[in-house]
Amino acid sequence: MTHTGRILPEQLARELKPVLKVGVRPSKIVSLLEKLPGLISTCSPGIAIDDQWEQAFAICEAIEKAANSLGDGVYGRATRTLFGIESGTRGLLLGRRRLVAAGLLQVDEATLIRHWEAPIRLDLAAMLYRQGSRQSVP
Repeated sequence: MTHTGRILPEQLARELKPVLKVGVRPSKIVSLLEKLPGLISTCSPGIAIDDQWEQAFAICEAIEKAANSLGDGVYGRATRTLFGIESGTRGLLLGRRRLVAAGLLQVDEATLIRHWEAPIRLDLAAMLYRQGSRQSVP
């Protein structure tokens, strides 16, 4: 957490790990909310704490917007594929999404997991952090 009380990208990246497992789906995110306090405060600051479905929708929308900001190149498409945002990947199990993303990046699945997933989560978290800072500016 920064001196201003904002959640750092590194914490957001850690919280994106369980999101990665289920994909960007509000019906799955809603059951993870207790593990995602940083994402809640960053992505849904104006939503009532007891409105879990709206929080889940806000988190999914923020992640999708952040992933889209990574561009239409291979890296951006691989990021959207891993999180189940890219067309045709919503609802796929993580293993299948990893295979598709690895293919996009032209690496094997083990290399994707060991060397690409953490940086992808951190880049996505940095974009969420930036989006959160823009929301808090009047």
